[in-house]
Amino acid sequence: MLAMRWNRGPTRLAVAATLLIARTASAGICEAPRVEWLVQDEEQRARQAKPGEGNGETDNVCFDNGDHSPWIEVAAAEPQLGPRLIAACSKIMDKRPDDRDCAIEVAYLGKDAAGSHDIVAAIVASRPNKISDRKAPEALGMTRASRAEPILLARWKELQPLADKQPGNADLQGDWASWRTNAAIALGTVGGADAKAFLTDQLAQKIDRGVKKRAAEAIATIDRRATAAIKSPTETK
Repeated sequence: MLAMRWNRGPTRLAVAATLLIARTASAGICEAPRVEWLVQDEEQRARQAKPGEGNGETDNVCFDNGDHSPWIEVAAAEPQLGPRLIAACSKIMDKRPDDRDCAIEVAYLGKDAAGSHDIVAAIVASRPNKISDRKAPEALGMTRASRAEPILLARWKELQPLADKQPGNADLQGDWASWRTNAAIALGTVGGADAKAFLTDQLAQKIDRGVKKRAAEAIATIDRRATAAIKSPTETK
């Protein structure tokens, strides 16, 4: 049944829609059966000589509910799922190095690599820097890779002038607040001195309360990490 999903054109879309409806009815948005199906889909793609794009369910399964811990919780509760997904994505990325779905799926497992493939680089390559794409900064943070810090800072600085040009665009400003909120959280996870300096400057600006709150929390997280790094073993006992 799953194999039919990747055959061709309208048939593939019809089968995909039917499966999605059936899956949604039989399993919650982020329960083990739904994640199992996602992993099976990627394993199916990995077996193809020339895998096509993923089905895009990644952006809606487990990851789009405001709290992305359920994906990690499912992977922890079903410990075979994470390694299976990473193994499948490693094979897919051998043929599609910048695969969009695999990049974010592996990132949300808290990993920065799939086999020999750099997930941070894959996120950057597969997700152009857009104010409307709040998942890109979030995924970069989820990798927990320090090399994501300069990328997040550069992307923030690149988008800021675009947002400043349209202060009256409510939709864009809402997206921009969401983007910066996720980027601030990500910088708290992967950032160091440069991220702290940047976020401190942001706090001095007129910014959304939610962004300011997350920026302040990120600075506190960076400070705690820096303090822990310089403590001697006797001090941490």
